[in-house]
Amino acid sequence: MTKERIIQIAAILLTALLALAAVFGYDLGVIRPREARYHTEILAALQGSELSAQAVSHFREIEVQSLKAPMPTAMGTATPGIMVDSSGVANLLELRKAATPVYYVDADGNLALSALEINSTTTVTVTNGLTITPTTSLYILDAAGAVTVTLAACSNNGQHLITYGNDAQTITIADTNILTSSGAALTISQYDLIGWICVSTKWVELFTIANS
Repeated sequence: MTKERIIQIAAILLTALLALAAVFGYDLGVIRPREARYHTEILAALQGSELSAQAVSHFREIEVQSLKAPMPTAMGTATPGIMVDSSGVANLLELRKAATPVYYVDADGNLALSALEINSTTTVTVTNGLTITPTTSLYILDAAGAVTVTLAACSNNGQHLITYGNDAQTITIADTNILTSSGAALTISQYDLIGWICVSTKWVELFTIANS
């Protein structure tokens, strides 16, 4: 398919969108003058040209069956092929299931998958009887004294968790919602690491490293 044919198809689509906008009461007198510029910018993008300073830089919503973004070989190696600027939004990218986000990249670059943030850390000062509901991959645990805490039941099979003892205190992980090699509660002392993986609703011990 030639580039000219693609532009013709784009023009038909834009005309249909304009007609739809009229149905919903939008002022076509304001929208229509932009149509020619849209054609120019689409052609420029197809030809690998740089968009003008007045180019259309964003749309509120685009729905497509497939999306391809071939990068011109003349593009500088320091230039990103696709860039998403946060512009103050909380998440740069979201994938949703029935309107509920199940995967997203936030404005700081953290990746979250089904309530688990990958490569993200939570530091918490634990108190006796506290229940920890993991939402990040690493928990750094502080305590003022010897305490016992509980890990809340998990729900995302394969979710990973690391708990790390940061203080010279003994933190006991209660034998609730966990499966350990000893079949009992685990204790975390200063600089100890315990790795977990979610299986069904249980946190299964993967490894324990003392004085890491």
